[in-house]
Amino acid sequence: MRVAIFAEGRSDQAVIQNILKGSLGTDRDDIQMILPEYFLDETDLHSPGINNFSNWTLLKSECETREKITTFFDFVGDEALAIIQIDTAERFEKGYDVVSPVKSKPLTDSYSSELRANVIIKMQEWLANNFIERIEFAVCIEEIDAWVLPLYEKKDSANTMTQKLFLTSL
Repeated sequence: MRVAIFAEGRSDQAVIQNILKGSLGTDRDDIQMILPEYFLDETDLHSPGINNFSNWTLLKSECETREKITTFFDFVGDEALAIIQIDTAERFEKGYDVVSPVKSKPLTDSYSSELRANVIIKMQEWLANNFIERIEFAVCIEEIDAWVLPLYEKKDSANTMTQKLFLTSL
């Protein structure tokens, strides 16, 4: 199976790629980084263009136009999956507009689950419900760093439920 990753940044792509390789045994050659474009040549290094970075607004735009998503699915065919990664840290910004559940202390699994569900509903709206059965949503509560950091350091960065939500959705 071929997998395309659409993400907010290269570090997000790298984390998802490693999760796919480690958890599902996905071969690196079967993973294509589409947004942002992952591989740079000498020209790209001297004049970075719009394709060499990403953020939530560029992800939203891609979901609405579906240009690269459509090209990927058309080229690869039925044996393909797209993963769209987005952080929830910017959910209050105009255009993102995701309803945030009430936070309680300590954070509960229901907070993370509800926030993730709200973001997925919004992303499905952006996609106009196209390709939904072929897309997995990697929603990072609050951002990818917040749930990867505890794997390496003894710091509380919310809770580990966000890790489980992503891994069990694949």
